[in-house]
Amino acid sequence: MSQYISKTLKGKVKFLISKHKFLADKPTRLAFNFYGKEAKYYCSPEEARAVKEGLRILRKLADRKKIPAMESITRASRKVQEKNPELRGEGYEERKEKAEQVKQEILEWA
Repeated sequence: MSQYISKTLKGKVKFLISKHKFLADKPTRLAFNFYGKEAKYYCSPEEARAVKEGLRILRKLADRKKIPAMESITRASRKVQEKNPELRGEGYEERKEKAEQVKQEILEWA
C-alpha cells in the first residue's frame, strides 16, 4: 500500500481518493481527511489529536447536513465579493492582472 508522502497537493489528494474511493464524490469529507493527515506533519501529537477530534465532529455535522459544504461557502464568498468589491481580499487585483497576462499569452499562441 502506498503512503501519504507526496509533496504535491495533487499527489496527496490522489492518495486519499485511491485509498477511500467515496471521497471522490465528497469534497468536504476529502478536505477534512486531507487536513487531518497534514496535522500529523505540522502539529505536535497533542495538537494533531485535537485537530483530528475537531474534524471528526465537523465530518459528522457535514454528513448530517447540519453545516454547509465548503464549496457552498466558497461560492457564497465569491458572490458576496462580486456584489461588494470593498470586501475583496488584497490578492484580488494581483489575480486579475495575472489572469489578463495569461489570457494575452494564450491569444498570442493561437
